[in-house]
Amino acid sequence: MRDRTTKPGILLVANWDSNVGFAWWLMESFWRAISQKYEPSFQSYLAYPSISTVPQAIETAPIECHTINFTLSSPSSLFRQLSFIRQHHIKTMYFSDQKVTHWRYAVFKLFGVKHIIVHDHTPGERSKSSGLKGFAKSIVNNSILSATALFATSDYVKTRLIETYRAAPSKCYSIPNGIPYYEVSRDRSVLGQFDISHDSTVIIGTGRANKFKGIDFALECMAQLIKQNPDTKLVYLYCGDGPDLKHFKHKAKHLGIGGYVRFPGRVSNLDDTCAAADIAFHPSQGEVGYSLSILEYMRARLPVVVPDNPSVCGATSDAETGLVYERNRIDSAVSALLRLATDSKLRKRLGANAHKSIKANYNLDTSHERLINAFEAAQSV
Repeated sequence: MRDRTTKPGILLVANWDSNVGFAWWLMESFWRAISQKYEPSFQSYLAYPSISTVPQAIETAPIECHTINFTLSSPSSLFRQLSFIRQHHIKTMYFSDQKVTHWRYAVFKLFGVKHIIVHDHTPGERSKSSGLKGFAKSIVNNSILSATALFATSDYVKTRLIETYRAAPSKCYSIPNGIPYYEVSRDRSVLGQFDISHDSTVIIGTGRANKFKGIDFALECMAQLIKQNPDTKLVYLYCGDGPDLKHFKHKAKHLGIGGYVRFPGRVSNLDDTCAAADIAFHPSQGEVGYSLSILEYMRARLPVVVPDNPSVCGATSDAETGLVYERNRIDSAVSALLRLATDSKLRKRLGANAHKSIKANYNLDTSHERLINAFEAAQSV
């Protein structure tokens, strides 16, 4: 067996400080799975731009952490990167949310890197490339300047890589995001911490509190619901912090629905909170086909209301695991929410189906299996 110091290296590249856990727990699980799979033959290194607290999942994995920023392209940064690559015999680089093509990739290859993998988690829709622009992209994005393999967080993102970036289908792999599968018990007493009565019908949303998540739209829908049903016991609960939280609180007050809305910020018992709710509402302007929040709602047996935006509704089967409304149409979203709010049997049926879908299609074990299979395929080329 090769000595650890002479093993070829796999470089896992982080984009943020080691303690940015809210966005990176899934990537941490991927890094851990890769390092464990290849431990006998490769040494795995993890490059952070800065290190404060190393997550336990990484600390207990066969990964060696270093402070070096591989997202920069200045001459001094490139010199450090190339020195690291040569010193640690890096043969495979695994990026997330970096460019499909970059001139540095060609330089990395000249310094001995054989495989450059970019995992695309970026949300939203893109326009298809055609004509001369499409032809130019098909040349550049499959040249020495491009990544050798592209991983997509969903079939939607894989199609986007092929149609927008004109990447060769043979180097694109779909690795659906997943979450740990387990049972979450329903305990309505959790609602007391948010000053919500047990007989309320709770519509929940979670995630970063920014405008891209469609929270303005959700508040306008709530205002319409309350206007149509002034005696309603509906409550909208949004769990998450972010740059626009203050704006949303002000808007709720401006719409006259402050008493029907709760913005507690980030909560520690999110699983229990989701399970105590009745309906999930995710009016985001863009995701990767779906989001981890949507999967968490489904695990908690909640029916999910989503727009017919293909970057958002990919995990939701209309009238089977949730309801899909016409995007940007308040009347359509209100109709879906009201339908669920007034039909407990429908909520229960859709929620049960959503829970089954997590186990069958979106559990983390399946994601890890697909990741390793793609990694193996990408390195065999």
